[in-house]
Amino acid sequence: MRAIRSTLWIILAVLSLTWVIANLPFPETLTVITVRNLLVQYSGVLSICAMSVAMILAMRLPVLENWLNGLDKS
Repeated sequence: MRAIRSTLWIILAVLSLTWVIANLPFPETLTVITVRNLLVQYSGVLSICAMSVAMILAMRLPVLENWLNGLDKS
């Protein structure tokens, strides 16, 4: 269970850091619409990443299954 939790947090941290770097510099004036647009983009990136991770786990690669202790755990 510890490997799954740490893997999830590492993926989310790397993805969040990559998104922040890609969006630098942030707009000077942060209006409601600007913040909403940034959050919509961020949630979309997280959704696509989650779907990609699910697709990779669905391939049932032996390396991942051994590391995550089986398909029921992953």
